[in-house]
Amino acid sequence: MKTEKPMNNQDRTIFGFSVDGLLEWTNVLYLLSVAAAAFFSVALWRLSAISSANKDRQLDRYKVEAAERISSAEAIAKKAQEASSLADERSKGLALEAENAKLETERLKAQMAWRTIPHDISAKLKEILSTTPAKVNIQHVANDPEALYLAIQIANIFGEAKWEVQMLAVTMAGSLVFGIFVPDNQSPETSLIHSGFSQVQIDFSQDPLPPAGMGFGGSIPNAPIVFIGSKKPSLD
Repeated sequence: MKTEKPMNNQDRTIFGFSVDGLLEWTNVLYLLSVAAAAFFSVALWRLSAISSANKDRQLDRYKVEAAERISSAEAIAKKAQEASSLADERSKGLALEAENAKLETERLKAQMAWRTIPHDISAKLKEILSTTPAKVNIQHVANDPEALYLAIQIANIFGEAKWEVQMLAVTMAGSLVFGIFVPDNQSPETSLIHSGFSQVQIDFSQDPLPPAGMGFGGSIPNAPIVFIGSKKPSLD
């Protein structure tokens, strides 16, 4: 009986390579793969660190650029706000100047405007005067168209109240006369004129008139006098 010789590892082969040889190569390749894994792990860690540092630098640069842009935008906004404030101040100044000019214009218009008697006042005065028609002298400063204009208005009111009216232009000797005068002569007609003017709030003086110069027109003897002086200048 033939006994077979046991085979050792050296007698066995795989694809023509002995088992021990393959084992050695396997160990070598394993060690190489471990070394490669360690190398690539270190390389991966290093590359990740470099990449992270690059990203950090890019982020810092972006933050700096963003901060510069924000600062620039804030500076522009500040300048725009300052310009807007200056424009607002200038606009307010112009508005104030325009308002002052308007007020001055209105003041000058009021100062230069001729005196007029509103319709409601003239109607009320005519009603009062018509209770006792009489005679009256309407006098005014000569060579003063504004005073003549007011004198005509008052003369028309007396005429419509059925009074007999006579008008006279008077030059004043060396004096200026402003406003309306109804000198008091203690007559009932004068008292009625005083009462009528007071009720309709026409300002007048009962003082005597300054000495008159020449007169142009007619005059009713002993009749009350309503004298129209020049318009009183504004004190503003």
